[in-house]
Amino acid sequence: MALDRPLFLFGSGISYPSGLPDVRALTRSVLDGRWRRANDGLFHSDGGSQAARCEVTERIQGFLREVVVSSAPYFESNFADVPSYEDLMSILDAIEGETSYQTLDPTVAPYVNAMRALSKPFWHGFPVTPFLAHDEFGSLVHEAQLFVQCVVRSLLDRRGPPMGLDTLARLAVQLKHADI
Repeated sequence: MALDRPLFLFGSGISYPSGLPDVRALTRSVLDGRWRRANDGLFHSDGGSQAARCEVTERIQGFLREVVVSSAPYFESNFADVPSYEDLMSILDAIEGETSYQTLDPTVAPYVNAMRALSKPFWHGFPVTPFLAHDEFGSLVHEAQLFVQCVVRSLLDRRGPPMGLDTLARLAVQLKHADI
């Protein structure tokens, strides 16, 4: 099958000139940024406010840092890197599946039990979510997932015209049948 149109594959680095944060910057913001839980139930940047830190956010970030520490040896030995926010989301998905009994997995259960023990200072007394009323740990995991999603979306949500995609614009002008 011959293609009559050119096909271009770009990696995630194409967005770098746009000023969007890279994976490392997003991960740093997830782990150490100043965020607060708003009345809408979502997490928002505190805008550099000097106000007291949000306790829920501090607990979530402390838990996420514990997940990084516990999984770093695996990532460092297999990928020569530390876990990113994407890796954190995969780990949180596996933990949530186990704690909510949606995906019982005997290979994940020992890790979940270890994380439950290691992270008790963060989940003990954590406000429970309505559908996980019996499980403070499960509620913390669920809120940590929401937190990561809110942080990443907030940092990647740029209003206005795309910036830094000059290469694509030049290609579109040069190609007769550009479908971009």
